[in-house]
Amino acid sequence: MVGTDRVGADRSAVPEGPGDAVDASTSAGTPTPAEALVERHVSAFNAKDLDALLADFTEDARWVTGDYAVPAGGLRDFFGQAMSAVLPTLTVVRVIDGGESVVAEMTEEWTYEGVVKSAALLAVFDLEEGRIARAKIYREGSADA
Repeated sequence: MVGTDRVGADRSAVPEGPGDAVDASTSAGTPTPAEALVERHVSAFNAKDLDALLADFTEDARWVTGDYAVPAGGLRDFFGQAMSAVLPTLTVVRVIDGGESVVAEMTEEWTYEGVVKSAALLAVFDLEEGRIARAKIYREGSADA
């Protein structure tokens, strides 16, 4: 696990309809496929493993952070450049599994000029066949959040 707190372990009252979001967990604590995807994504990001990070994206995936949208086909360059710069460490707080739409609440921590900084963020992932087709990142302290 990547620091995930599972909430709402009793799934006896889980909504069944489309768009009904639920906290990602089972009574046995087994991660849902969406939660496992987020955990793989965050682990690869933290390890600076570009190939593992990109493996869970669709070929035409879109990534938006604030008001910046990564150009089509540009995820390798975008994440490669990010991984060579100051890269925060992400920690998953919780994952809310809405089926084809998944929200991950996370914290990020980084050091800048010797000072440790942190921020909360939300990532909204739209999935297609179990892979990330679109991601929108909302960061605390951003005018776009």
